[in-house]
Amino acid sequence: GVAVMSFAIDFFQPYLPRVTADPLLYTLYGGILDGLGVGLVLRAGGTTGGVDIVARVLHHLRGVRFGTTILAANILILGTAAIVFGVEPALYALLITYVSSQMVDLVQEGLVRTRSCLIISSQHEAIRQVILTRLERGVTVLHGEGGYTGQARPVLLCAVSQHEVTRLKRLVQEIDPSAFVIVSPASEVLGEGFKGWVGR
Repeated sequence: GVAVMSFAIDFFQPYLPRVTADPLLYTLYGGILDGLGVGLVLRAGGTTGGVDIVARVLHHLRGVRFGTTILAANILILGTAAIVFGVEPALYALLITYVSSQMVDLVQEGLVRTRSCLIISSQHEAIRQVILTRLERGVTVLHGEGGYTGQARPVLLCAVSQHEVTRLKRLVQEIDPSAFVIVSPASEVLGEGFKGWVGR
C-alpha cells in the first residue's frame, strides 16, 4: 500500500489538469478523497504506513477514534511546518487534515450515529416496557446500587440511533420526570437492529 501510493502520487501528478485556481476547493475535495481512501484502507485492516499505524494501535489499545489520532498527530507536524513554509499554507493543510480525519471516522463508523443510554429510575419497569413496545429497541437490566443509600437500583441500558434519542428522553420524561439519564456516544454497535457482523 505504501509503495503503490508513493508511486501513484509521482506518476499521476504531471497528468492531472488544474481545474481551478481556488486553493480552498482543492483543500476541501482533497480532504474528502484522502479521508475516503485512508478510511477504506483502515476498514479493510490495512495501513498506508503513516500516522494511521499509530491510530490503529491506539484504537486497539484505548478505543481512540482513528480520525482523532490522525488529526492530533498532523497538528503537531503542521506546527513545525508553519515555521518553515508560512502560516497560510499551514492553515490550508490544517483544514485538509480536519476534513480528512472526519471522513476517516465517517467511513469507519458509517452515517448512522449510535448512542448508549443508561437510565436510572424508580419507574424502571414502566420505562423498560415503553422502550420495548413503543421505541421497539432492546433493553438490558443491570443491577446497580445507590452509592449514598446503599439500596439496590436497577439500571436500564439500551442502544439507539441518534435520531431516536429525543424520542427516548421524551418517553422517559412522561413516565418519570425525576429519572436520571446518561446519553453517551457509542463508536460502534454490532448486532440486531444495527450493523451486522459480516466482514467485521
